[in-house]
Amino acid sequence: MEPYRMKSSEDNELRSYWYGKETVMEWTIAKRAVLFSFCLVLMLTLFGGIPGALAADTIKIGDLQPMTGAMEAYGRAFASGFQFVVDEQNAKGGLFGRKIEIIREDNEFKPDVAVRKARKLFLENKVNFLSNAMGSHIGIALNKVAGSFKIPFFHYGAMADEIMGKEFNRYTFRLTTNIYNTSATQALLLASKPYRKLYGINMDFVAGHDTDKLNKELIKRYAPDATWVGTDFHPIGTKDFGPYITKIIASKADAIVSQTYGPDFINLVRTARAMGLKAPFPIFNALAKHPYLLNELKEDGVGIHWSHEYSLRVKTPENEEMIRKYHEQHKNDKDFLTWW
Repeated sequence: MEPYRMKSSEDNELRSYWYGKETVMEWTIAKRAVLFSFCLVLMLTLFGGIPGALAADTIKIGDLQPMTGAMEAYGRAFASGFQFVVDEQNAKGGLFGRKIEIIREDNEFKPDVAVRKARKLFLENKVNFLSNAMGSHIGIALNKVAGSFKIPFFHYGAMADEIMGKEFNRYTFRLTTNIYNTSATQALLLASKPYRKLYGINMDFVAGHDTDKLNKELIKRYAPDATWVGTDFHPIGTKDFGPYITKIIASKADAIVSQTYGPDFINLVRTARAMGLKAPFPIFNALAKHPYLLNELKEDGVGIHWSHEYSLRVKTPENEEMIRKYHEQHKNDKDFLTWW
């Protein structure tokens, strides 16, 4: 099926394509964004900043990931993809003739831990840059650390609007998308389906509240006949979704709309299926394309509609070469993340 490019000037900036039941954002390969951004910042530093990075033989990046706990699968995948790109660049001579070194710390998916580890990376390991993938609550906390130490900080997974909004500072760089784009693609996908009685459920933190707000705003724009029959926010790490599913069933919703992720989303879907919302009862989640989720959910994943992010199916020579190289190095990694 040939992709359909949207004509509306209002939505042109989304660069969205429709593939049957999925909408895929057309992105330049993320590794290019990573390398371009590093090069850009390094070039900028030539004109007055971070002299240590320029004088040193090695460019040190302090990377914070959830390498243990509930979000470990995501941390492992982000770390693997990041290391792959850095190794590839080092094999080409590094950046400006300098080797890139990643010094990684486990942030445990907790802001206070992330802040403590970031301070250690800066003060003890003497890193030149900080980076963090997931967790907008962590990203916001690290923005402040980066600002206080005057060290460039790269987000490549945290999407809350506040990161580049009221919590922004001049040392903040984001290489990923934001909540607006994920909610917009989700709204466009939902508008093409017949479901109009919606129940929203998201994580109870900054990105979850951003998501709920924008889901309602954008679905109203693209599916004005849709109604919300309920809204809930659940704590990160929720094990028992029974009370939430009971409310969803009582509401007579004909679809769930969420951007909950990780083990929480697995528990949400499994509980919904076990309590009677059998597959393919529709669950819309823009971020549900992670292979880890689909491998865990198996048949319970039928009926999930995801709508966002770079896809392995984009046929470009660069994309296919990156996939080939990654598989050569990670032959047993069936859960590798697709949003490098």
